[in-house]
Amino acid sequence: MKKKLLFLMLIIVLMLPTVVFADSFSLETKIVEGTESKVYKENDEIKIDLNISNISVGNDGMNTIEGVLEYDEDLFDTVSTSSFSGKNGWTFTFNDTTTGKKGKFVGMILSNGIKEEQEIGTITLKVRDSVKKAANATDIVIKDIATNNGTSLVFDQDKKISVPLEVQYKESNPVVIVVVIIAIIAIILGGFSILRKKSK
Repeated sequence: MKKKLLFLMLIIVLMLPTVVFADSFSLETKIVEGTESKVYKENDEIKIDLNISNISVGNDGMNTIEGVLEYDEDLFDTVSTSSFSGKNGWTFTFNDTTTGKKGKFVGMILSNGIKEEQEIGTITLKVRDSVKKAANATDIVIKDIATNNGTSLVFDQDKKISVPLEVQYKESNPVVIVVVIIAIIAIILGGFSILRKKSK
């Protein structure tokens, strides 16, 4: 019995050096400190910090990151590359077209790979001046988060940022719109009439 136990322990010890740990990293997201408990209203800006940590990616660390940003376009202005602000040498591009890659962003740093925790950027979203629906909360999601270890993609879990809102949908009154249009036409016609009289 003791021989079998010793033999089993020997096999385990011999196998330990061959254990390969999978590459991994974490993207941490949070609303900028001091505004996390704020209830956002029309025209307010929401700033989301992006940090990378727990980095174990190949021998050289991280120098790229990608993901897909999802947000409610009825509540927020359109996000573009200018909505991303890089930190510590990171730069970002964002696809705001209507193609199948809409919402994808890519961040990169032109230096040696990052192996320690670092702030890499901020995303700024602005609540619409005139929202297209009422809401008291919404979620901003970053999914398909990945970096590259030189041979393959290394993924992180999706991130969800819950945002408290206090916005009201103000439906346009068609009667008011018609009245405004008639008033504009009347002003234009009146101007033409004055010009014609002066020309005589």
